[in-house]
Amino acid sequence: MDGYIDLKKCAEKASISVTTLRAHLNEIKHTRLHPRGKILLKWADVDQWLESRAQAVKNDEDVMLFLKEMAS
Repeated sequence: MDGYIDLKKCAEKASISVTTLRAHLNEIKHTRLHPRGKILLKWADVDQWLESRAQAVKNDEDVMLFLKEMAS
């Protein structure tokens, strides 16, 4: 996705809340045209932030147990 998207669309695409996204804006490159204006982000920047926060599932025993239970 090229260009800028607003917080709501970005949160929907990332499957997280707008509140969570706002809480981490200091970690994500973003812009706003007016001090009180709409916050705009590039999806590539958000995707990069999500990747930097990703944790390997194989290291989480609770998640692995849950996945095994779901599969059986």
